[in-house]
Amino acid sequence: MYIFEQTLSIRLVWPLIRLAGSDPWLTDQLAQMGIGPRELGSPEMRAPHRALTRLLEQATIRRAEPSVGLKAGRDYQVGDLEALEQAANTAPSLRDAIHCMTRFQRLMHSALSMELEERDDVGLWRARIHEPPQSAAVNDYALSLAATFARAHTGIPEPMLEVHVEHERTTYAEEYARTFGGPVRFGMPHNALVFRRGYLDAPMRHANPALHAACELTARDQLLRVAQRSGVKGKVRELVTSQLRSGDTRMSTVAESLAMSVATLRRRLDEEGTSHTDILDEVRHELAKTYLRDPRLAISEIAFMLGFAHVAAFYKAFRRWTGGGTPASFRGRTAQSFQLNQADRDSSHSQSA
Repeated sequence: MYIFEQTLSIRLVWPLIRLAGSDPWLTDQLAQMGIGPRELGSPEMRAPHRALTRLLEQATIRRAEPSVGLKAGRDYQVGDLEALEQAANTAPSLRDAIHCMTRFQRLMHSALSMELEERDDVGLWRARIHEPPQSAAVNDYALSLAATFARAHTGIPEPMLEVHVEHERTTYAEEYARTFGGPVRFGMPHNALVFRRGYLDAPMRHANPALHAACELTARDQLLRVAQRSGVKGKVRELVTSQLRSGDTRMSTVAESLAMSVATLRRRLDEEGTSHTDILDEVRHELAKTYLRDPRLAISEIAFMLGFAHVAAFYKAFRRWTGGGTPASFRGRTAQSFQLNQADRDSSHSQSA
């Protein structure tokens, strides 16, 4: 039976991957979850919460570093959070950036709740993930990432007045001090950063009203696509994608994985304005364009990866998708565009040098 669960952006895994360095263990673990180089680079790729929580816990044990969550959060780099970050870091102030992140928090995690409270002379940035299992490493990572984000985009190394964590006391107090610069209170109802209220007025380093408005539109569009994929349609997309190579993308197989009858699945998809056939066609079209951009993949291999019985069937479908184009012509245009862009970048670099 297919288990419905919360998901998070694959971008949140990037700091952990950098922390792991060249350790092939993490790459192997991600590959077993169906996450390879293409998926890691996709801004809209989602990963299951439970699996990644277990992965973070295993990494903690493997490295014999209980503070791995804090260290991974400190290793956040500008650009990791893609659309959400672009919208937040162009906001006028840290206060506006946090409110922006609150509006689009589901881009990071579908079970994340975030809020900013201002009282007297302090600000509290609270965050909680409403999905088990929880662990000290997950809480540490979320808090460390938030603090590092604020400092990176304001340029102000503000020490926290307090840090609240949901888990019980740990043995690595020096790492909390290094990460937050303030006292830590354990066993709290929420994870939270507590800082001077005036810190919220700090201007974002890349504040730009016009870009902020444009980036918010991009984040809103991406959030809409994430929401559309979180229903039955989203689960069918995941299953169809994983089963393309085996060629068994039949509706009966998908329905069985979802513990539904074919009639129920058909009705649920109809309620969401789609069908099994439409989803399969959509997934094949999207993946075809992605695979064709990789010159290492032969067109016959791509046809197999998309679950077509033979290359001619792939060509027929591609012509329907593109209004008469072929996989070979699409690949040629993509390669030419890449070469022109590369030439422009090389020319710009030469002029600047």
